[in-house]
Amino acid sequence: MFGLSDWLDGHIDGNYEGQSTVLGTYLDPLADKFMVNTLAVSLWYTALLPGAVVGIWLARDVGLVGTSFVFVANRSKGSES
Repeated sequence: MFGLSDWLDGHIDGNYEGQSTVLGTYLDPLADKFMVNTLAVSLWYTALLPGAVVGIWLARDVGLVGTSFVFVANRSKGSES
């Protein structure tokens, strides 16, 4: 289901004028991270991935999202002046 909704979002954005939004540019990668991390946690839960790998994976993605948020927030403050 995640793949279908992601494909549909990309198809609409690419083929219909004016359908791209700033919010969409943030939510699409965030949804992808959510999907991949949900898969990783479910693989850990079924003992197909070791917990340490999933922990590192989750920490990396939390760090990426957090760093991106701080970067955009700082850039936005600089453009308001």
